[in-house]
Amino acid sequence: MKKSKNSKSIKRQPSGSFTKYGVILPTFEEALTHKQELDKLKKAIDEFDVSDDSIERFVLETEEPIKAIRILDCKHLSDEELRQKLEQNYEYLYNIVHGISKSERHKKFTTAQYKTGTRTDDLTYNTSMITFTFEQKQLLLHYLSKNFGDNNQYFFKVLLPELCTKIFMDTHNMTYSEAVSYLDSRPPQPIESI
Repeated sequence: MKKSKNSKSIKRQPSGSFTKYGVILPTFEEALTHKQELDKLKKAIDEFDVSDDSIERFVLETEEPIKAIRILDCKHLSDEELRQKLEQNYEYLYNIVHGISKSERHKKFTTAQYKTGTRTDDLTYNTSMITFTFEQKQLLLHYLSKNFGDNNQYFFKVLLPELCTKIFMDTHNMTYSEAVSYLDSRPPQPIESI
């Protein structure tokens, strides 16, 4: 009796990339066995009685309850209060722009501008702006544009983060290092007490 072409077992030859990257394709029989095992597990899960009182409840015990963390921000500042703070910090910003005051962001930005191979990607990271609303940030950017020209890269990588940090410091009576430390560890949302 002659076997038809369809009943023949086809032996696949793996390509070189399969061997090179360690990819192993299961046989049909292996895939079928795996599917049957998964079906058995699914059936066992479906039959599992979660209302069984003999099963002990899992309770996570911690040494101390997690305390609620107070979230500090500047979102409560009115536009008028923000304008006041901007005027109070004009000299601070002027000194940063002109390299009079020490600013790591300014230093990195200007170094990258004049040296090839130096990047400013890490200046994109900034936690101080999360303490302001979108509208407040727009007001800050308008002020920067009006008073310091129109250099968007410099605004977003140097001036706006420095300004947000400074206003945050002034609002919450912190030093620069305290403000940066708080902002780096500040959760984006309040953590409720458990």
